Amino acid sequence: MQYTGRIVFWALLSFPVGCESSNHSSSWSASLFGIAIHDIAITEQVVWLATDEGLIRIEATDTVTYSPVNSPIMTYNITTVEVDSKGRVWFGDGTEGLMIFDGLQWSRLYSFNSRLTSKVISDIVFEDSLVWLAAGAAVARLTPNDTLIYTAESAPLPSSPIVALDVVTPGELWIASFGGGVIRKKGNQWTTFTTANSSIRNNSIFDVTHGPDGRVWVGEGGGLDEYDGQHWTNYNSLNSPLPQNDVTAISVSNNNRVWMGMYEGGVTSLSGNHWTIYNVTNSSVPSQRVLSMGIDANGRIWAGTPLGLAVFR
Repeated sequence: MQYTGRIVFWALLSFPVGCESSNHSSSWSASLFGIAIHDIAITEQVVWLATDEGLIRIEATDTVTYSPVNSPIMTYNITTVEVDSKGRVWFGDGTEGLMIFDGLQWSRLYSFNSRLTSKVISDIVFEDSLVWLAAGAAVARLTPNDTLIYTAESAPLPSSPIVALDVVTPGELWIASFGGGVIRKKGNQWTTFTTANSSIRNNSIFDVTHGPDGRVWVGEGGGLDEYDGQHWTNYNSLNSPLPQNDVTAISVSNNNRVWMGMYEGGVTSLSGNHWTIYNVTNSSVPSQRVLSMGIDANGRIWAGTPLGLAVFR
């Protein structure tokens, strides 16, 4: 199935710029209503969306959906998407493994033709020639010649699902575990941060990322965590304006403004000590539940929800 959406996309990019006031509706534009947006990958010219209706490609003149109807994709439910330095699109094909699309050819990695032990890919990150995958309860490292699988049996990892990854500096991988805290792999040294040894309030981690200043941000079931390299700070609904404690997705802008999606609280931003909250009552964000966040080169904020896409400028 293929959709074209010139009018929709231009509407997203041409809405008026608004200010952070009590009414933010003019600052947001929503589209793709009724489609769950699980992940967002943004390049200079193209935005890729992992959705429950397939892999969606958005550019200035067209919107195309790749699904089992018009491509080798085997399921409609795409779990995650990322684009490498060569422009190849890597994505999790629901419960059917990892797929790669170079614009012409499609290829697939799964347990039958690789060392991947899980068909569920939750996240993808790149580090030079390495590809890191969150694959079930394992972390997979792909090189041009080999695949290395880290599990609880072979590495200091919990046995709970791995849901997000982030390369903070070369050789420094952060791993979000849903139930086992957040893990830092720096070279051959592994460090696990949980409620027992840090200010993290819940070991169910949803997302991990970092900003230009090197600070690491963790979204978890107990709020937002900030790590400056030595100390942890937790922000939650009791000690900050955070509207709800389940922080499900995080992106950080070039000026270190933190944008976060909430499980039932819309979108919240933190700039210095200033908090701003966008939800269904004061903006065009289509749902209180946010699944994914992204920031493009022009500073636009992209928020994926179970009920569609919202863009803020």
